[in-house]
Amino acid sequence: MKYLAVLTAAFVAIFGAGASAAADGGWLRVPCFSGAIEQTQVTDGDYLTLTGYLDCDVPDSSLEARWGYAVFIGSLPYGSLNDTDLRAYSYEGRTAFSDRMRVDRLLELGICVVTDYEVRIACVEVTRKSATSPMLVWPTPVDDELVDRPFQRRGDGAPNPICGHC
Repeated sequence: MKYLAVLTAAFVAIFGAGASAAADGGWLRVPCFSGAIEQTQVTDGDYLTLTGYLDCDVPDSSLEARWGYAVFIGSLPYGSLNDTDLRAYSYEGRTAFSDRMRVDRLLELGICVVTDYEVRIACVEVTRKSATSPMLVWPTPVDDELVDRPFQRRGDGAPNPICGHC
Protein backbone atom coordinates (compact mmCIF):
# COMPACT_ATOMS: atom_id res chain seq x y z
CA MET A 1 0.00 0.00 0.00
CA LYS A 2 1.32 3.44 -0.85
CA TYR A 3 2.00 6.03 1.81
CA LEU A 4 1.43 9.75 1.74
CA ALA A 5 3.76 11.69 3.97
CA VAL A 6 2.33 14.96 5.18
CA LEU A 7 5.44 16.75 6.36
CA THR A 8 5.29 20.16 7.94
CA ALA A 9 8.81 21.01 6.85
CA ALA A 10 7.94 20.41 3.20
CA PHE A 11 5.12 22.90 3.40
CA VAL A 12 7.28 25.50 5.08
CA ALA A 13 9.80 25.04 2.27
CA ILE A 14 7.11 25.78 -0.31
CA PHE A 15 6.45 29.22 1.04
CA GLY A 16 10.09 30.20 1.16
CA ALA A 17 10.62 29.12 -2.46
CA GLY A 18 10.98 31.36 -5.50
CA ALA A 19 8.31 32.19 -8.08
CA SER A 20 6.22 29.33 -9.43
CA ALA A 21 6.00 28.31 -13.04
CA ALA A 22 2.98 29.60 -14.94
CA ALA A 23 2.17 26.21 -16.46
CA ASP A 24 2.71 22.62 -15.42
CA GLY A 25 3.73 20.33 -18.25
CA GLY A 26 4.80 17.55 -15.87
CA TRP A 27 1.34 16.57 -14.64
CA LEU A 28 -0.92 15.21 -17.38
CA ARG A 29 -4.53 15.91 -16.38
CA VAL A 30 -7.80 14.78 -17.97
CA PRO A 31 -11.27 16.24 -17.40
CA CYS A 32 -12.70 14.36 -14.44
CA PHE A 33 -15.37 15.84 -12.20
CA SER A 34 -17.08 12.88 -10.58
CA GLY A 35 -16.21 10.66 -7.65
CA ALA A 36 -16.28 10.43 -3.87
CA ILE A 37 -14.45 9.54 -0.70
CA GLU A 38 -16.73 6.83 0.64
CA GLN A 39 -14.89 5.86 3.81
CA THR A 40 -12.17 7.13 6.12
CA GLN A 41 -10.40 5.05 8.73
CA VAL A 42 -7.88 6.14 11.37
CA THR A 43 -5.44 3.44 12.50
CA ASP A 44 -2.40 3.41 14.76
CA GLY A 45 -3.14 7.02 15.78
CA ASP A 46 -1.29 8.69 12.89
CA TYR A 47 -2.50 6.79 9.83
CA LEU A 48 -5.53 7.67 7.74
CA THR A 49 -6.98 5.51 4.96
CA LEU A 50 -9.15 7.20 2.34
CA THR A 51 -11.29 4.85 0.26
CA GLY A 52 -13.42 5.92 -2.67
CA TYR A 53 -13.66 6.17 -6.44
CA LEU A 54 -13.38 8.42 -9.49
CA ASP A 55 -15.76 8.17 -12.45
CA CYS A 56 -13.66 9.40 -15.34
CA ASP A 57 -13.60 8.77 -19.04
CA VAL A 58 -9.85 8.47 -19.59
CA PRO A 59 -8.95 7.95 -23.25
CA ASP A 60 -6.26 5.46 -24.25
CA SER A 61 -4.27 8.43 -25.61
CA SER A 62 -3.88 9.71 -22.03
CA LEU A 63 -2.15 6.71 -20.45
CA GLU A 64 0.09 8.99 -18.37
CA ALA A 65 -2.80 11.01 -16.86
CA ARG A 66 -2.82 11.17 -13.06
CA TRP A 67 -4.96 12.30 -10.13
CA GLY A 68 -3.72 12.94 -6.62
CA TYR A 69 -4.09 14.09 -3.03
CA ALA A 70 -3.63 17.80 -2.31
CA VAL A 71 -2.96 18.71 1.32
CA PHE A 72 -3.87 22.04 2.92
CA ILE A 73 -2.43 22.93 6.33
CA GLY A 74 -4.40 25.25 8.61
CA SER A 75 -4.29 28.84 7.47
CA LEU A 76 -1.27 28.59 5.13
CA PRO A 77 -2.07 30.34 1.82
CA TYR A 78 -1.20 27.37 -0.44
CA GLY A 79 -1.64 23.63 -0.32
CA SER A 80 0.74 21.06 -1.75
CA LEU A 81 0.58 18.05 -4.05
CA ASN A 82 3.73 15.94 -4.08
CA ASP A 83 4.55 13.93 -7.19
CA THR A 84 4.67 10.84 -4.95
CA ASP A 85 0.97 11.49 -4.17
CA LEU A 86 -0.12 11.20 -7.83
CA ARG A 87 -1.96 8.03 -8.86
CA ALA A 88 -2.83 6.45 -12.22
CA TYR A 89 -6.41 6.24 -13.43
CA SER A 90 -8.05 2.95 -14.26
CA TYR A 91 -8.65 2.74 -18.01
CA GLU A 92 -11.43 0.22 -17.68
CA GLY A 93 -14.27 2.02 -15.94
CA ARG A 94 -14.32 3.39 -12.41
CA THR A 95 -11.02 4.18 -10.69
CA ALA A 96 -11.18 2.76 -7.16
CA PHE A 97 -8.72 3.90 -4.52
CA SER A 98 -7.81 3.04 -0.96
CA ASP A 99 -4.65 4.77 0.19
CA ARG A 100 -3.13 4.74 3.66
CA MET A 101 -1.41 7.97 4.64
CA ARG A 102 0.73 8.98 7.58
CA VAL A 103 -0.62 12.26 8.94
CA ASP A 104 1.69 14.37 11.10
CA ARG A 105 0.35 15.60 14.40
CA LEU A 106 -0.91 18.89 13.01
CA LEU A 107 -3.98 20.45 14.61
CA GLU A 108 -5.87 21.16 11.36
CA LEU A 109 -5.46 20.13 7.75
CA GLY A 110 -7.54 19.29 4.71
CA ILE A 111 -6.92 16.54 2.16
CA CYS A 112 -8.64 16.56 -1.24
CA VAL A 113 -8.76 14.13 -4.12
CA VAL A 114 -7.85 16.36 -7.08
CA THR A 115 -7.80 15.83 -10.82
CA ASP A 116 -6.59 19.31 -11.76
CA TYR A 117 -5.45 22.50 -10.06
CA GLU A 118 -9.04 23.74 -10.07
CA VAL A 119 -10.92 20.45 -9.56
CA ARG A 120 -11.44 18.96 -6.13
CA ILE A 121 -13.54 15.79 -6.27
CA ALA A 122 -13.95 15.24 -2.53
CA CYS A 123 -12.25 16.52 0.63
CA VAL A 124 -11.88 15.64 4.29
CA GLU A 125 -10.91 17.77 7.24
CA VAL A 126 -8.51 16.32 9.79
CA THR A 127 -8.28 17.90 13.24
CA ARG A 128 -6.81 17.24 16.66
CA LYS A 129 -7.41 19.16 19.88
CA SER A 130 -3.71 18.80 20.68
CA ALA A 131 -0.69 17.06 19.21
CA THR A 132 -1.34 14.06 21.48
CA SER A 133 -5.12 13.81 21.08
CA PRO A 134 -6.86 11.44 18.64
CA MET A 135 -7.26 12.39 15.00
CA LEU A 136 -10.81 13.31 13.98
CA VAL A 137 -11.82 13.10 10.31
CA TRP A 138 -14.99 14.16 8.53
CA PRO A 139 -16.06 15.18 5.02
CA THR A 140 -15.76 18.85 4.17
CA PRO A 141 -17.19 20.66 1.14
CA VAL A 142 -14.78 21.25 -1.74
CA ASP A 143 -15.46 24.99 -1.41
CA ASP A 144 -14.72 25.13 2.32
CA GLU A 145 -12.15 27.85 3.10
CA LEU A 146 -9.73 25.20 4.44
CA VAL A 147 -9.34 23.60 0.98
CA ASP A 148 -10.64 26.20 -1.47
CA ARG A 149 -7.30 27.80 -2.25
CA PRO A 150 -4.46 27.20 -4.68
CA PHE A 151 -2.07 24.30 -4.30
CA GLN A 152 1.39 23.74 -5.67
CA ARG A 153 2.80 20.53 -7.11
CA ARG A 154 6.23 19.53 -5.88
CA GLY A 155 8.32 17.33 -8.14
CA ASP A 156 10.77 14.74 -6.88
CA GLY A 157 13.72 16.67 -5.52
CA ALA A 158 12.50 19.95 -7.03
CA PRO A 159 13.63 22.92 -4.94
CA ASN A 160 10.73 25.08 -6.17
CA PRO A 161 7.07 24.13 -6.42
CA ILE A 162 5.26 23.97 -9.73
CA CYS A 163 1.96 25.77 -9.78
CA GLY A 164 -0.56 25.65 -12.59
CA HIS A 165 -2.12 29.03 -11.85
CA CYS A 166 -0.14 30.90 -9.19
